[in-house]
Amino acid sequence: MFYNGKEKGCCNPIINHDQKIISIDGGNVIKSEGQLNALIINGNNFTYHSVDNFPKGIITEDQKGNSNTIQITWMDNAIEVLEEGDEFSFCRHLSSNHELWVKKDKIFKARDGMRCYDCTDYYVPVKKGDIVSIVERATSKTLIKKNGTIGWILNSSINFE
Repeated sequence: MFYNGKEKGCCNPIINHDQKIISIDGGNVIKSEGQLNALIINGNNFTYHSVDNFPKGIITEDQKGNSNTIQITWMDNAIEVLEEGDEFSFCRHLSSNHELWVKKDKIFKARDGMRCYDCTDYYVPVKKGDIVSIVERATSKTLIKKNGTIGWILNSSINFE
């Protein structure tokens, strides 16, 4: 499944049969959460396989996803810092007015103002027993990837292998 990058981040291939477009770029090396994708063609059927080198974690309790989320990417990453925190700062994404907590090491000053590296406030829906890739661990929550989709999980809901 592909997400447009405005609500959720996803590293899976894009297969658009109507426009006859296939993109297998999973952001491997370029994106901190990227993956290597391989397209599998069998006649007129297209599938894919993905790999990453992240450590794995096992979900210990269900977590629901959230709505009204954003995935901020390099093409549109201007922010205003509203409140400084110890590990995260509360920010407003300028073009959307969406407010979210951004990990402080993702925020930087550019010539034209404050910006952030790719970040999201999406919480991935997971079920107990799911195996996920651990992208980055913070004090209370961890950025994970489940089936190519990037988002957060509370640390209390995951067993770090």
